Amino acid sequence: MNRGLFASVLLAAALSGCAATAHRHNAPLAETGHATFATLEEAVAALRRDPGTDWATVDVDGLREHLLDMDHVTLRARVVSEDLPNGARYRVTGEGDVAGAIQRMTVAHAGMVNSDAKWVVDVESIATGALVTVRAASDQDAEMVRALGFFGFLTIGAHHQAHHWAMVSGTDPHSH
Repeated sequence: MNRGLFASVLLAAALSGCAATAHRHNAPLAETGHATFATLEEAVAALRRDPGTDWATVDVDGLREHLLDMDHVTLRARVVSEDLPNGARYRVTGEGDVAGAIQRMTVAHAGMVNSDAKWVVDVESIATGALVTVRAASDQDAEMVRALGFFGFLTIGAHHQAHHWAMVSGTDPHSH
């Protein structure tokens, strides 16, 4: 191979490597464009950084299924709210996979919220989803429950990240 051709090949290889690196690391955007993918990407990166990761217990697919449930409930569930003197009742329904997602999410979330003495949450599964009753200990908290509505209620408790980490890393997601 002559020197000019060899230099051109080396330059092309170097530039393509730099272009690939620039594409991966110097892009002006931080978000991947999809929240579920971004959460999975973040979890996998954290697992790879942790030298103590027990790869035999990692469950990325389990986290994906949970995130799919979150998507189904957040974007596809229908909610009818009823104000109660001490809170609210939500009839949360959906079709197909959405009904199961509603049941899984409401039962799990009720357990987390019930660990706080301010609110008492009861969940009754129905064929198309769940009846969720949230009762507050004070009039001020009851007003908050009614104002938040069902979807605001789902955001209560900064436990989601810890829950997702436990799920993907193979530990008990309900032990935190």
